[in-house]
Amino acid sequence: MVEDNPGDFFLVEEYLLEKFHAILIDHAKNCDESVARIESDVKYDVVLLDLKLPDIEGRDLVEKAMKICKCPIIILTGYTDLSLAKEMLANGIADFLIKDEINPEILYKSVLYALERKHFVQDLKTSRENYRNLFNLSPEPKWIFDLETHQILDVNQAALNQYGYTREEFIQLRIQDLRPEEYLPQLERKLKESLANRQQAYAGVFIHQKKNGELLTVEIYSASIEFQNRPGRMIIARDITERKKLQEELQVIAYRVEKRERERIALSLHNGLQQTLLAAFMNLEVLAKKVEEGLEERSQMLYKKGVDILKEAINSTRKISHEMMPFEIEELGLSAGIEAILGRYSTSDLQFEYQIDLKERLPMNIEI
Repeated sequence: MVEDNPGDFFLVEEYLLEKFHAILIDHAKNCDESVARIESDVKYDVVLLDLKLPDIEGRDLVEKAMKICKCPIIILTGYTDLSLAKEMLANGIADFLIKDEINPEILYKSVLYALERKHFVQDLKTSRENYRNLFNLSPEPKWIFDLETHQILDVNQAALNQYGYTREEFIQLRIQDLRPEEYLPQLERKLKESLANRQQAYAGVFIHQKKNGELLTVEIYSASIEFQNRPGRMIIARDITERKKLQEELQVIAYRVEKRERERIALSLHNGLQQTLLAAFMNLEVLAKKVEEGLEERSQMLYKKGVDILKEAINSTRKISHEMMPFEIEELGLSAGIEAILGRYSTSDLQFEYQIDLKERLPMNIEI
């Protein structure tokens, strides 16, 4: 307690001893003496500070006390100044008490509230530090953006490394600036979805652009977060460019293996089974006239039915062989292949409307 009036000190000391059964009270009579005690090895829990001391008073006293005190400060003053009290409380003073109005109960509650507030602030500070460490030290690229303006509010070092920006540059960006122009409509659709479902987590794969213009394929995970009293979303952006490239290479390899197998089966059908069936048909055709002359009507019907079934088998084999090795697609592309399929139904009652807007051919494995 910093108090130059012995009577006031005695009265406050009595109040404290009445309410606290395990308490040590240190007494300083002026500012210099209090500074020496506070800067010593003693760790004080609360400082009770008279607002008017022989060597300093008022705002200057409070500012000096707040610079050196790591514990709550409760002002004890003999005069009422509401504007000064509001100013002190806004600057971090724990409480502002008028000496003539205090009693043991008021002083007891003020000290307890100051201590509880200190613990709460410390816990909050620890939580914020833990969050900052989890955010900043994470190996996964992360940033937070404002849901309304889409302005980036915070970013970790992993994201700066991934995209090639400095921190100052990154927090000047909007999330649209990380997308190539042709992918912005896709982003706008997703933003509308997330605004309608702010509490829902979202995951998806998108194309992003680094500072140097290089494109990245990123797997995005996002969730709602309150940041600096503003509704926002935290983003985790994992670079899967190499993984996607490997997947595409594996798809091409799988396509090539499948193509070789299809070629093998198609050739077996065309050069093996189909030729055998065709040879059988040609031999039967040679006998057609003799069948008509030498067999009764029922036997002729059975013969013709067998020939028709053989024709159907030849046509089916040819069709299967062709579909396993679609000439139109491999030689002319997907559009020609679709047109060939539709052309087979041109004499049927089915009606088709076909539209295509491909500017160039797709990779063969995709077309197939």
